[in-house]
Amino acid sequence: MPETTTGTIIDHLTADHQQIKVLFSDVMFVRPENRADTFSQLVTELVQHEAAEEVVVYPEVGAATNDGASAVVPRLREQAETEQMLALMETLDPRTPEFIAALTELSIAVINHAEAEERRIFPLLRRVEDPDALFELAARYEQAKHNAPVHPHAADTPPAHKVLRPVTALFDRARDAVRRA
Repeated sequence: MPETTTGTIIDHLTADHQQIKVLFSDVMFVRPENRADTFSQLVTELVQHEAAEEVVVYPEVGAATNDGASAVVPRLREQAETEQMLALMETLDPRTPEFIAALTELSIAVINHAEAEERRIFPLLRRVEDPDALFELAARYEQAKHNAPVHPHAADTPPAHKVLRPVTALFDRARDAVRRA
């Protein structure tokens, strides 16, 4: 785990949501010949954020509150749809109008998802009675992001993702290292 984690899980999730919005803007407005690299950064951030939520945040919310499942299940469905969209987009040429159209659709879906989390998940996290637990969740979340895959794996749906994600994370990093070499 990271040696020091500042802020609660809500602080970390909020910061990630803001960073993802900035990355969407960067991808949209970067020069077409540079779009692939910027999109790769967005993909990595989204996939790691979603994987960490699935492993750390959603189980905590589901277990700690009576109405957690009704808030978590739609978010998991949205994240699965996002991963499918990302996987498709990785096959498109980032310089094309088709890519920009898909990026626009993805941006709307992800921003709506983040807003739904902030409306439905954050209040449930705030109900956690032990304030230290929110800091501990933040540390676990950051560790899960660090160990998460960096590319979408649309077939990874709960509960299979708990087994497959560590393997796919290693594969992703090895594949990227070979491509850079």
